[in-house]
Amino acid sequence: MPRLLNLSVPPTTRLAVGGVFVFSFLHAFLRYRSYDPSAKEAQTEPSILVMVPALSYFFPWVFLTATFVETNIITLLLTAVVLLNGGRYLERAWSSRELARFLAIVSVVPNIVAFFICVFTYAITGYSNLIYAAIRGSTSIQSAFLVCFVQLVPEHSINLFKGTLHLRVKRLPAIYLLVITILAPFYNFLAVIQAWTGFLAAWMYLRFYKTNVIDLTTGTGMKGDASETFALAYFFPEPIQSIVAAISISVFNFFCAIKVVAPFSAAEVERQTQQRSAMHGRAAPGGARAEAERRRALALKALDMRLASSNRSAHLPPAQDSIVIPAAVDSEPSPVTKASD
Repeated sequence: MPRLLNLSVPPTTRLAVGGVFVFSFLHAFLRYRSYDPSAKEAQTEPSILVMVPALSYFFPWVFLTATFVETNIITLLLTAVVLLNGGRYLERAWSSRELARFLAIVSVVPNIVAFFICVFTYAITGYSNLIYAAIRGSTSIQSAFLVCFVQLVPEHSINLFKGTLHLRVKRLPAIYLLVITILAPFYNFLAVIQAWTGFLAAWMYLRFYKTNVIDLTTGTGMKGDASETFALAYFFPEPIQSIVAAISISVFNFFCAIKVVAPFSAAEVERQTQQRSAMHGRAAPGGARAEAERRRALALKALDMRLASSNRSAHLPPAQDSIVIPAAVDSEPSPVTKASD
């Protein structure tokens, strides 16, 4: 707990970590108070802090608070560690307000999607267990944070088991989603929905809506991240990237048609791709690399000319009975003017 109260932790991160502990313990207390040992059927969890589709319309705030409720100590500690480290990193990279907005989006949107999936499934199949199931947990935040790290440090590698296993950050979202999906029969089907929708909500927000500073000299910015290396297909293994790209392009065109997102121009895509390449220490491809080489060649040529001009001026002896006017910087040597009798 002293670590959580450390003032070096930014305010939004402290609030999020504290909220997980407060809401989780409060929910446990409510479950204990409402528990009926004589009941023969499974009891519905209290719907004041978690989302129960059949009851949640009475408590609209649960679409946010449900993400910060954990029901066992292991997931509670895991969520606290993820929020503490990931939130602190993102809050310092962005701002407290931006992190708060991001957490709200990746918390509320997945819960809304899960809510409607449960309702539609019940309407079609009549299976009532889903609308009385509790939707809670931070899997959406965990997958969303991985998307942020792919944008900020995609080429960073994580070494596991004393360096025997290397994982690049840009592969972590796909691995996380795969593990959550495989464990769905043993864990929680609704958590899979939250993880995938959290991933997509985070990517869409960063891709199309978040304002990013793209020029450090002028401070000008634009919405979204149009770089090719942040396309949706980039998050998945190469064998299926073409399939993901084809599907995502079709969905993107539909969203553009209904004015949900705005298409990027070719100049924006190229400029931001070059900036991401420079930011992450990779050689810039195409025209930007040629332009850099051209400017370097011109700078070297200008430097050689100045050095040669300086050497000629230094070794030229002054004429007798004459006055030599010193040469100005970056100009030809002044002619020698003979003194008059």
